[in-house]
Amino acid sequence: MAGKAFLQIKQHKSDDSKDMLLWKWLKGSATSKADFGTPLADTSYLLCVYDQSGEILDSVAIGGDSCEGVPCWKDQKKGFLYKDKDKSPSGPQQIKLKEGTDGKAQIQVKGKGSDLNLASISFALATPVTVQLVNTNGVCWEAVYSSPTKNQAGPPKLFKAKAD
Repeated sequence: MAGKAFLQIKQHKSDDSKDMLLWKWLKGSATSKADFGTPLADTSYLLCVYDQSGEILDSVAIGGDSCEGVPCWKDQKKGFLYKDKDKSPSGPQQIKLKEGTDGKAQIQVKGKGSDLNLASISFALATPVTVQLVNTNGVCWEAVYSSPTKNQAGPPKLFKAKAD
């Protein structure tokens, strides 16, 4: 269940360091902290974005990984926080995982820079666009976007939508 979700992908016309991805999965279906696994130790996450042509983007956050000499993952009262200023190859900059009852669970993923590899995407995207965050325990959170508010070939190249 998507609940309320938002997606924005933007490719800057000349500076790949300004490319960005933002996915917010808000008011999601019931999710417990246990569903998130043990990212401080070994539960990894893969964010995939698909349009009708197939997978257009993926981003990985490794469980138990270190970022600039400190753990990337932090335990929080209702979930976990991932921060990687380095944006390891194809990695997100930030992931927030928050448990909650039906309509209260939340996930946010932010990415920025050339590691997103947006140059390989053919804008405008062929809808519907699907976003999935899957962990190595097999748990998946998903949202589908059929009617974007922006889907332009540029400049800037931009896809912006609220979930169905």
